[in-house]
Amino acid sequence: MKTYIDAAISRSRTTVSIFVVTLLAGFASYLAIPIEMYPDVQVPMVVTTVIHEGISPEDAERLLSKPAELELKTIDGIVEVTSFSSEGAATLMTEFDISFESSAALAEVREAINRAKARFPQSTEEPIIQEMSAASMPIVQIAIGGERVPERTLLRIAEDLQREIELVPQVLEAPMVGNREELLEVVINPSKLETYGIPNSSIVQTVTSNNRLIAAGQVDTGQGSFPVKVPGLIENADDLYNLPLASNDLGVLTVSDLAEVRRTFKDATRYSYANHSQNISLNVMKRKGANLVEAFEQIDVIVEEMRPTLPPAVTMAYINNSVPIALEQNSGLSGNMATAMALVLLVVIATVG
Repeated sequence: MKTYIDAAISRSRTTVSIFVVTLLAGFASYLAIPIEMYPDVQVPMVVTTVIHEGISPEDAERLLSKPAELELKTIDGIVEVTSFSSEGAATLMTEFDISFESSAALAEVREAINRAKARFPQSTEEPIIQEMSAASMPIVQIAIGGERVPERTLLRIAEDLQREIELVPQVLEAPMVGNREELLEVVINPSKLETYGIPNSSIVQTVTSNNRLIAAGQVDTGQGSFPVKVPGLIENADDLYNLPLASNDLGVLTVSDLAEVRRTFKDATRYSYANHSQNISLNVMKRKGANLVEAFEQIDVIVEEMRPTLPPAVTMAYINNSVPIALEQNSGLSGNMATAMALVLLVVIATVG
């Protein structure tokens, strides 16, 4: 060891040059590392959510959780399976041992849930299987609201902003919270049904049979072929209004003659509040390995470009913005690293002369 130290001291210029090169290489690597608020730490746990609208917690445990648990327990490497049954859904948390591989674990859980689906009720939705990760937390939430602003106006603004943000390369997705799905509501007049002698089932059957896309085969021109389809999807209120229910020599009876069709929303299942008012928020998730600061800078440009086009009563604000906290922590870490490098450099120079 003394030989190496004497060699380093006797060749002081070479030693200092190597130290400076190493220092510059480390600084370049530091600049290339993306800034993260939540490091991508793999948690040996897979979460499965099975949704069935209207099911009670007791039935969810018996019809959803139990069949899934029986299949999940057959997987090798599982430490524990925990289930939570609630109104309309069942959640299962599968914990693996520390040596698990995420891709293999997800594949095995997906196969087990597919086997359990045979015992689920018929109207159960497709299970959602996700790996737990701290990196899946949103980097920022954007709240869109305003006093006495129509819900449909907020929804349109949120959809436009979501579409623009999801085009940013560093952004994975920006799901909405607090929004309600639009639908067409048909209010049937019972007296008119009795007058025309039309049963309720006839209206339901007419809407169901006409709201579909029918494939009509292919047409071969000799130089090529192309598919033919008969469009029959209901896309707006007029399409539903003009559906024929019955006809005779006097004319055609349509849905508009018996019912009122209006645009509305589904009942709310989730709510979002900011600044003491209800709003629609976007939870922006960045891609794995993307730079947090660069992603937010591009998001902020999109938001600022959209602000002048908003109605005066509409507000747009950032909530749970992790960028300032990440920059503050990174600044403190950078200061500590610079102090340590300066001290090491002084010791080396003072030693080798």
